[in-house]
Amino acid sequence: MKILLVEDSVEDAAAFVAQCASLDAGLEVVRAATLADAKRACCECQALVVDLDLPDASREATLEFVRAHRRKKPTVVYSVDDEPHTIVDLGRMDVGYLFKGAYHPKQILIEIYRSQGAILEWRDVRRRIEELIGKFERLLNDLSQADP
Repeated sequence: MKILLVEDSVEDAAAFVAQCASLDAGLEVVRAATLADAKRACCECQALVVDLDLPDASREATLEFVRAHRRKKPTVVYSVDDEPHTIVDLGRMDVGYLFKGAYHPKQILIEIYRSQGAILEWRDVRRRIEELIGKFERLLNDLSQADP
């Protein structure tokens, strides 16, 4: 799996890469140090791990990037922000969360797969809604043809 790590700190990026390597799970990490670089590189990766505090973007702009991709790719926020409201808000967005420096390497995979599960659930819900809309349209069509 190819992971895009969006992280401006060389030390934090090196620690993340070392954690991934220790898993021996075939993870390839590509680093983007800015949000602009991440926007260019994200189509080449299967998962995103994103620091919220980047030098070229506000936290809100970075969260918009996360929101834009969370339904397309497993997305994990990689941060030192341990405020309960931040973690709850991210959970509502169906993205994973890793607290920098305080996680077991397997937590990387757990958070990526948890986020992937949310994507699959969302796709199932969307597919079911489309099926119901189709049935409703057919019913309306049948009713309009039966009633002169």
